Amino acid sequence: MSITDDDLEQKFVRFAEPKQILFLSADLVGSTALKQKKRKQRKRNVHHPDTQEWATTLQFFFTSLGHCFDKKWSERKAHLLSLKDATLVEKRLGTKPILWKTIGDELVYRKYVANRHQAKECIDIWINAIQELYKRFEKDLKNPEISIKSTAWVGEFPIQNKVLVGVQFSGFSGQDGNSSGPEHNAKLEKATSAEAATRSQKADQLGTSPAQLLDILDGFESNPVKNGVEIDFIGPAIDIGFRLTKKATPRKFVLSIDAVFLYVLSELSGDGGSLSNVKINYDGSEILQGVLGGLPYPIFWIDMSKSDSSEVIADQFLFSKNPIDKNSIYKYCMKFYEEKLNYVDRPYIITDDGVSKTLINKLPKWYDIERTRLKKDFFGPR
Repeated sequence: MSITDDDLEQKFVRFAEPKQILFLSADLVGSTALKQKKRKQRKRNVHHPDTQEWATTLQFFFTSLGHCFDKKWSERKAHLLSLKDATLVEKRLGTKPILWKTIGDELVYRKYVANRHQAKECIDIWINAIQELYKRFEKDLKNPEISIKSTAWVGEFPIQNKVLVGVQFSGFSGQDGNSSGPEHNAKLEKATSAEAATRSQKADQLGTSPAQLLDILDGFESNPVKNGVEIDFIGPAIDIGFRLTKKATPRKFVLSIDAVFLYVLSELSGDGGSLSNVKINYDGSEILQGVLGGLPYPIFWIDMSKSDSSEVIADQFLFSKNPIDKNSIYKYCMKFYEEKLNYVDRPYIITDDGVSKTLINKLPKWYDIERTRLKKDFFGPR
């Protein structure tokens, strides 16, 4: 297919447009200890591993988080629809987050944000979903001690961070009902070899065909896996996000500076439609391994504790400067992006209306140059 093909050209244009993706991580705290409990003594002095408790807990977490988020998302959507403005749902919610990956006991979701408001709304809904999940743990599992730590970060694709394409492999299952014997084994060997050849050919095509790659990547920001092909995300924003997950606790929902920036920008613009009076705290800056060339990175967080908890009350004695007002956070973010220009840029969203204190829909000067380089990577010299 030629580069002059209009359809191919349009797919590349859509792919190369800058897209901000919000990542949300939820990690079950204490799951390792739960799985490593001392075996219970049963009949005849035999110690049995009690796998049912931790297996039930993990399965409940994996299924219930999505249900809780769906519930809170639907409630928010219903409220916006009740305001009789047909544009509000798309403007403030957009597409629903989808599961990116599971890492042990951690679930990571991703959401394309078309403007600053969608980032803020999604974070607010996430907070409410986690609170709802705690209630379900207490009600259904009779275990109020289970806790979850959350992290949110934002990354720009496909220039500063990259999208990878890979082929999914799947096993073969016979359709004739025979699961053993020479005939079945022969069929299995033949089918497996054929599948391997097909997937090998598909993998080769993935590395050489711009048309196929762009077909897979078309709409990647909002779509899950399709046609047996999976996409993954890598880059500095992903590295920062997973570094920040180590700083999160059940109390501290940690946000990257880009997530904080979009959050406060939405609120300060006056039309973000806040769900709650969320306060943002600051724990200073820390060096995160491999991040910003060894320069300190700011640790912002949202308090997930109950307002009357002992931790919150004690903070009144210790930290008089927390929480920080949103204007101060905004000024800090802008100064951070200015001082760390050699490493990071502030988030830019071309689909944002730009009516804010910052021209968030304005691209950095280098973007067109990098987009041209990306095009050459896809199609080669013309």
